[in-house]
Amino acid sequence: MAPFVPNYRKRQGLPISEQKIIEAQANVLRMRVTRLLRGVDLESPNQFPRLDVDSFADGPQEIARRVRADWHLPSGPIRSVTGAIESAGGFVFRRPFGTTQLDAVIQSPNGLCPLFLINSNVPAGDRLRFTLAHEIGHVVMRNSLSPDPEKEANDFASEFLMPAREIAGDLNDFGLAKALRLKPYWKVSIQALIRRAYDLGKISPRKYRSLFTQLSASGWRVREPIPIPVETPTLIHDIVTVHVDQLNMNYGEICRTLVSREDDFRSQFCAEDPRLRGFGIVG
Repeated sequence: MAPFVPNYRKRQGLPISEQKIIEAQANVLRMRVTRLLRGVDLESPNQFPRLDVDSFADGPQEIARRVRADWHLPSGPIRSVTGAIESAGGFVFRRPFGTTQLDAVIQSPNGLCPLFLINSNVPAGDRLRFTLAHEIGHVVMRNSLSPDPEKEANDFASEFLMPAREIAGDLNDFGLAKALRLKPYWKVSIQALIRRAYDLGKISPRKYRSLFTQLSASGWRVREPIPIPVETPTLIHDIVTVHVDQLNMNYGEICRTLVSREDDFRSQFCAEDPRLRGFGIVG
């Protein structure tokens, strides 16, 4: 198996030491998920393709359309990006990073399903949806010679969440009032909508700058109105339930299989699912 390098969606200023701690969390989760999967036959209706960006005339945008089609996502907004990832066998975890300088870490070793570890210290559901879409782009796109893989991942995410053919009409006569109406429908941030309107030629560079100036003046660059709920992963909890209900394992046995303490097990696999949250360890 070829070595892999984790991808990060981060901002400037994150110390390497903190980044390494978060990467270690992702490594532990990946190893424990691998152990859990030994006991189940995971059948996913979709899969993550590996596509060469240079093979597509429209680059990341065309690949985004291809992934949406391959995953049988309906027209319009994606109901759950987390659900789309899980339908392709990917795993999503939300954990506090202790910083807002890093949104996500993704590990995608060859031959294994990708693992997305996202920062629960980031409360904005729209930002996390874009982060997940951005990271899907990193998984599916292959271009070792790209001068700007982050821009390519952003272009993928924009088309994946807001397909040009479907959103273009919504962006006519675009302004903040319209962005406020569109945000809960497309489940993306006002800032992402402004950028999309600019990229699709619906607003001028001058209006683009003006809209961001208005956002800053209103304080919306930091906290936008109309919050989008954070999506909840379910796949890992379903797999734990299979171990309990079908493999007749108690939680003590699962912890021993994972080489995990009870508190680690609860925080990593039970915290977000009310079906598992109250269960105790037996045996």
